[in-house]
Amino acid sequence: MKENYSKNLTTYVTENGYTEKSNDSISISEALKDQSRIEFLQKHLHQLQTAIRNDVNVKGYFYYSLVDSFEWGEAYTVRYVLYHVDFKN
Repeated sequence: MKENYSKNLTTYVTENGYTEKSNDSISISEALKDQSRIEFLQKHLHQLQTAIRNDVNVKGYFYYSLVDSFEWGEAYTVRYVLYHVDFKN
């Protein structure tokens, strides 16, 4: 990026998130045990920190969605969320 655009290119990471198939057969307590999503986010934030330490001009990071939402191509069959939404109740 530095070679082709700018040495001080402003960078925003937008709509980063972890997706999984919605599984209504598991309990809420099981759904909230979300180690894979936690690790995904930790790894991305660690790499972002590394980039900043290497003088990448990062101005923002935006996770895809705070709560589960309707996806145009997938409806409610996938989840990208930081906070689990119980669509049944």
